[in-house]
Parts: sequence; structure tokens; C-alpha cells
Amino acid sequence: MKENGVRLKSLLKGLTRLQRIIAATCLISGTVTYLILLASAYAGRVMSKSSSANAVPDYIRYQAMGYTGDTVTTKRRLLLSINEDGALCRSMLCSFDLDLNTLDVLELPPMTLMEGEGYTARLEECYGSDAYSKVLENAAGLRLDGVMDMDTRAFSRIVSALGGLPIVLDGEVEIDGVTLSPGKRLLAGSTASLIAGDRLAYNSGEERARLFSRLFESLAKTLSSRGALVWFSQLMDIIVNQCSTDMTVSQLLELVELSDSIKPEDISIHLLPGQNKDGRYIADKEKTAELLNISFRTKGEELPESELGFG
Repeated sequence: MKENGVRLKSLLKGLTRLQRIIAATCLISGTVTYLILLASAYAGRVMSKSSSANAVPDYIRYQAMGYTGDTVTTKRRLLLSINEDGALCRSMLCSFDLDLNTLDVLELPPMTLMEGEGYTARLEECYGSDAYSKVLENAAGLRLDGVMDMDTRAFSRIVSALGGLPIVLDGEVEIDGVTLSPGKRLLAGSTASLIAGDRLAYNSGEERARLFSRLFESLAKTLSSRGALVWFSQLMDIIVNQCSTDMTVSQLLELVELSDSIKPEDISIHLLPGQNKDGRYIADKEKTAELLNISFRTKGEELPESELGFG
């Protein structure tokens, strides 16, 4: 035991501050090997990035050559889903712009009607199958780079680990007998879980329908303002042990890095344009096409509304 302690001290002595923080988290969670490798790779990227701090970004060089910014932007698109007892509650299409350092998020109600060759179904009916992400890719005409899934309990723990999330309510909102009064408040993890699991929100008034959008925006801006060093150590145990993803370590690291470069004011949350009709959410194709072309596509990817796969 003493020998192991000496080895541990020797190991920690050679680590950077970021690596020590993550190593400590790993020892508690039992994911030491995975996260030390993750931390080492992240630290290497940071060192590489800092060593070329004076390098001119590609998009600036291209602009000097006569190109416009939207000609050279690169997107990374992640589909984030939250479920409760296996039922889809929230579906968020996150689009990271690697050159302009922005984040756009499209919130899709679970009952959104999707149409394609040989099928018509609500988004929630596809959840849990291999068709889920494919149906969304077809509907939006966008390629996804990764998928991440968590339940409302994991979301609650994330909010709790961050010390709560600030949010401002314009009007009173009632969810399952719980009343949230107007004004500024700090939402605890349990309340955040209640909001995330509110599948009936989209059938209610506008304040309740857009409540999760405000909560998610607060989460994204909180992570952005704190920086990767802080939130990475606070949330990695939850992400590794309570979330599922098809992304590689390298892809995860890329998103972690992006959080350091995206300013809170450069984060935008959009609710899919449309309306409820007979228990289904029908997208406004014209407005949806315009939104996707402006905020979620790169130059040359534009699609007309006739090519979207929304009902």
C-alpha cells in the first residue's frame, strides 16, 4: 500500500494542474485510465494551441484572399437527447461552428412529425432505435457527427454539480403541481429534472413551451463562462458513467476545446418553428428551411423547404 502511495505521488507530481484535477476525479469514480488519457490528450492540445497563439486563423487568411466568412466555416453537429424511463423528452440538435466560434441549438419537440420515403412517424416513435438519428438527418438534411443520450437523473446531477442554473421567468409556470413564480431564480437539479422531463410542455402555453430552451441556454452559457478546466473536472464523472455516446475520445475533446472559445453571447437556442395539431408537432417548413440554412449549414449546403423531411 505504501509503495502504491509513493507511485501515486510520483505520478501526480508529473502532471499539470488540469491533469491532477481530473486524476483525482477519476480515482473517486473508478474511471482513472480513461480520464487520464483524456486529460493528457486535452493538455497536449492546449499546449499545441498555446504554442501557436500568434498564428493567423484560417478564416482570417481566407477573408484577406477575398472569401467571405460563411464560405469557409466548418460545423460539428451533435444530437443530444434526454429521456425519462426510456421515453424521449428532449431532442437538441447542436451545431458548433469551429471557425466562427458559435453554437446554435435547435430544440425539436418529441412529437415532431417526420416524413420520408416509406414512413411517417413522430420523432419520439423512432427514439431508441438505429433509425432515430437517421430520420433526423433526413428531415433536416444535415449530417450528424455524434449522438449523446442521458436520462433526467443524469441531467439533474449535472445541474447540481454546477451549483444550480440561473434563469428568468416572465410569467408563472406550473408543471405537475409545482408552481414556478416569475422573476430571476437559481434552479436546483431536482427542478431542472422536472423541467427536462416535461413532455407536455409543447402542448401548453408559450412560457412553459420555451422553459427548457431557457434552461438549456443557461447551461450552455454557464459552461462557456466557466471554461473547460472547471466544468471538465466537475462533470466528467457524470458524462462518462451516466451518459451514452457514439463519439470517440478525440471527438469529445474537440467539443471540450470549443467551450473555451465560444463566448456566452455567441450561443443561440431555437425552438423548431411550427405548431401542435392533433397530438403532433407540425414544422413550418418555410421558416425551418430558412433557420437551418442561416444557422446550421455551411456555404453551398442550402436546401429548399421541399427537400426537408418534416411532416
